Amino acid sequence: MPPDGGTAREVHMRARILASLLTALGMAAAAAVSAAPAQAAPTCYVSYRLVGSWPAAGTNPAGFHGEFILTTDPGVKTKGWRVEVHFRAGVELNSNWNSVVVLDAAPVYVFGNASWNFEIQPGGTTKFGMFGKKTANNISNHPYSAVCAPLF
Repeated sequence: MPPDGGTAREVHMRARILASLLTALGMAAAAAVSAAPAQAAPTCYVSYRLVGSWPAAGTNPAGFHGEFILTTDPGVKTKGWRVEVHFRAGVELNSNWNSVVVLDAAPVYVFGNASWNFEIQPGGTTKFGMFGKKTANNISNHPYSAVCAPLF
């Protein structure tokens, strides 16, 4: 006889019920995880355009002028924005326009809105740009990533 006073058959039956309950709980937990809401889609996009570039000459380093275009999704109105840009090692910011530099950790930069272009209307765009220098002619003028984040 089992220690709790029940028959072997009763103990076996309780074990089967407990196993079934645990299986059902595990399946419910898995369903809850898979039914979790997906992350929201991006609400802004940034593209880059190389405006011009020049080779090193004498003591002057190679350089370039790049422009970023920030676009919001329809229905999204910003109250500010940030764009994180990653260039290759050897690229440094000389100056920027239509933005402020929030982080200068060459070759990583975070640009933010200026006081006059913080608000972007739904589906609207704004542009900002930079002049950069390169430690070698063969370093790319294009960032390998640029990601925007609207502020609401």
